Amino acid sequence: MTTAPLSSLIPGGLGSLQTLCDDSSITEVMVVAGRHVWVEQRGHLRRAGELMQGEFDILVERLLRSSRRRVDVMSPIVEARLPDNSRLCAVLPPVSVDGGSLNIRRFSSTVRDLEQFCTQREAAILRQAVCEQRNIVVSGATSSGKTSLLASLATLIDDSERVVCIEDTAELPLHCGHLVRLEGRPANVEGNGRITMQTLVRTALRLRPDRIVVGEVRGEEVVDMLTALHTGHRGCWTTCHSTSLHDTPRRLATMALSNHRGWNSDVANDMVRSSVDVIVHMQRHGEQRSVAAIGAFEAMSDGNLRLIRIDD
Repeated sequence: MTTAPLSSLIPGGLGSLQTLCDDSSITEVMVVAGRHVWVEQRGHLRRAGELMQGEFDILVERLLRSSRRRVDVMSPIVEARLPDNSRLCAVLPPVSVDGGSLNIRRFSSTVRDLEQFCTQREAAILRQAVCEQRNIVVSGATSSGKTSLLASLATLIDDSERVVCIEDTAELPLHCGHLVRLEGRPANVEGNGRITMQTLVRTALRLRPDRIVVGEVRGEEVVDMLTALHTGHRGCWTTCHSTSLHDTPRRLATMALSNHRGWNSDVANDMVRSSVDVIVHMQRHGEQRSVAAIGAFEAMSDGNLRLIRIDD
């Protein structure tokens, strides 16, 4: 991951956003209604200025030039990885009703120690889960630390293990000795060439993985991910958005039902319970991201599996 300032990597520079994007204490730069600039700094939002007339369109064009992605009236939403591994999301009118919206989210290249997210006991539980090649889902809200925790856990993987990492937009700062990274691709102007997360999950299974890491499941790829876990691929990890530890299995099952017409609710729930070993739910308070709860599925007397907390 490059440590050069973003503005130095974008031909033409970033105009009014240049100083903000080069400030390492700022984790997110936002443009609202095509003009108003906001930033997140040390866990707090603040207003940071205004763009000049017409500057929004110029900035979006410059930022996308290096990513080979496009945005226009026909495709008014775009996500892209920038040269410094920041993530860009831009939305144009008429979808963005009051004017163009732009978010640049920055990721630290520094991988935090596991104990910075949790207690020593929780860290010991997670280390054991990695060592025993448990299938782990990290859940939580946006910006709750899911990606950062995965990066920390990845430092525990032995260099002899082959890791295949799959992301819609590459952002995970993984430092593994044997790492294959795959990134999705949107369709071109003619509507061709799209490479979905589902395709990448299926491809990963043919690349002789010891572990598969899916940056986030949020659509049809969840079916392939659960199927892979159910058929013996151990030590696989992913993240998903959810509101609580116990909401996470329901969220995964609901996504699976939405994308596999052959499954009913019982099949989807059984697939989740039998495929996922450990769920780690993350929370955020200001700048602090931490583990809120760790759960695992336990066999009951009737043969069913139930999710219980294992960090109490």
